[in-house]
Order: sequence, then structure tokens, then C-alpha cells
Amino acid sequence: MFLNVIKHASATKLILHIRLTDKFLLILLRDNGKGFNLFKVKKGMGMKNIEYRIHSLFGTYKWKSIPKKGTSLIIKIQNTYEK
Repeated sequence: MFLNVIKHASATKLILHIRLTDKFLLILLRDNGKGFNLFKVKKGMGMKNIEYRIHSLFGTYKWKSIPKKGTSLIIKIQNTYEK
């Protein structure tokens, strides 16, 4: 993911927030790169792999992107760790 941000988005910043709660693992990735139109972009292998891996963990995700403003990926995975 990090290399794709540098390679494809031409970003100079990548922010990563990780939060673990009793119910979920929440991950937010945000960059200041080129961004893209979510409705016009053709999903390449990188995006498909990210989505496949999230689904394999029974997680959900949401892309947010604004052309020339950057992209965010929000990932939510159920916490199955038992105390």
C-alpha cells in the first residue's frame, strides 16, 4: 500500500491511524496525492488485492478520494481476539 501511494498518487504525506477497540480494528490511511474519481477509475491489481485481503478478514472498507486533494481508505475488521 505504501509503495502504491508513492508510485501512483505522487503523495508527499501518508497518514496511518490504527485503533483497536473491543469490537473492531479500525485503520485509516490518508494521503495528500493526486486523488482520483471513484466512479471513473479502473481498478487495477493493487486495489483489487487490497479489497480481496479486507474481504478475506471479513472486513469492510470505504474509499474516499477527491481529484487533486488526496485519497483515504477506511478499513473496519471485527476484533475476534478473546480476552
